[in-house]
Amino acid sequence: MLMVSGIVLGVLLMIWFASMASITWQRYQIDSLSQERATLEAEIRTLQTQSNDLAKRGARIKLETCGNQQRLCVQVEQKMRYGERGEFYVLKGY
Repeated sequence: MLMVSGIVLGVLLMIWFASMASITWQRYQIDSLSQERATLEAEIRTLQTQSNDLAKRGARIKLETCGNQQRLCVQVEQKMRYGERGEFYVLKGY
């Protein structure tokens, strides 16, 4: 009887330790996801601000992906260059 009680106690302790480990891991995951969420929400606010700024300026830029590397690109007015070295172009249609 004493041996059975010891086995039961051992099993219960193992279950308790496993439960505590699982809870600790879940708390870590929740904290990690909360931090990631805060970072993403900050990025969303930044993107919304930039989008609002573009809308106020009347910008309706159409972005495309170009080439084998699928790089981000836009159409420009090639004859309308600005900057000290002509490094800036006006977007097509503006």
